[in-house]
Amino acid sequence: MERKLIKQGIGGYTIYLPKKWIDKKGLTEKDVVEIKEFDQDLVIRSQKNQKTKAFIDVKDSTEVDIKNLITHSYRLGHDQISIKNISDKKLEFVKKLLQDFILGFEITDIKEGSCLIENISEPSGDKYDVLLRRIFLINKQMYELILKDVSENKYSGTDEIEELRKQQDKLVLLCKRLLIKSRLEKDPILDWELLTFIMHIGHNLYYLYLEANKKKLKLKQETKQLLEKCEEYYILFYDSFYKQDIKKIESLNGLRIKYQQDLVEKVFKKEVSENYLFVSLIRENLRLVQISSSPVLSQLLSLKEIHNL
Repeated sequence: MERKLIKQGIGGYTIYLPKKWIDKKGLTEKDVVEIKEFDQDLVIRSQKNQKTKAFIDVKDSTEVDIKNLITHSYRLGHDQISIKNISDKKLEFVKKLLQDFILGFEITDIKEGSCLIENISEPSGDKYDVLLRRIFLINKQMYELILKDVSENKYSGTDEIEELRKQQDKLVLLCKRLLIKSRLEKDPILDWELLTFIMHIGHNLYYLYLEANKKKLKLKQETKQLLEKCEEYYILFYDSFYKQDIKKIESLNGLRIKYQQDLVEKVFKKEVSENYLFVSLIRENLRLVQISSSPVLSQLLSLKEIHNL
């Protein structure tokens, strides 16, 4: 919508705020709004926190369905989630789900066949950047754990990598929630895409470890070296983001054919058939890292355009 600037004394200007928005937010002339400058935009936001509530019926829902319903309601920014037609068994599943994946939410009321989940405490939006870095670094920990256990041919880190995966999923859900609730002054699409890609890399590493542990794989030296390349590739991606370096993204893309095709094909020729799935997961890891640079490139180009104005 457009609003005409109204000139005031001593060089100031005012604009008319839409009544529909004022009414929706429950504002009066006594209230204060927050104004933030972001790039070329001014964002006006009500300081009143409006709580929203989701309603879920889990009568015919499986545990997978329940997990999806709750996590999606959570990341959409709802402060309360009311669940009906919940059995005792499903209630226990919800308790475990909250513990493993949902930060700051607790069951605050239980009645026969229903329960209420509420936001008790959670990090504020200004913690987003700290949380994002932690999400990046969890993958780095996973690479280090896999390389260590593969090189020693003993897999004792199953519990550790399981905990890292849960921790990352929990933080990704929280960050997506913060994008919806607290970072509306910024287009969240690229951040959302980046979070999704980083999480996919983490899931790939988790399944890499499970595959190696399940079969107690003894890998050829060429396969171990390719795995080391994966970690180097990921660090290049990490540096491209935190050093805001487009050249590093160009290096990532420049290595795509060499890593994802040439080196992987050489490893397939060396490895025994039992290890083929593991090698395929390595190739998928390289692919995920490379395509994860796409939202980073878009963000860096946006910054460059702003600086060149």
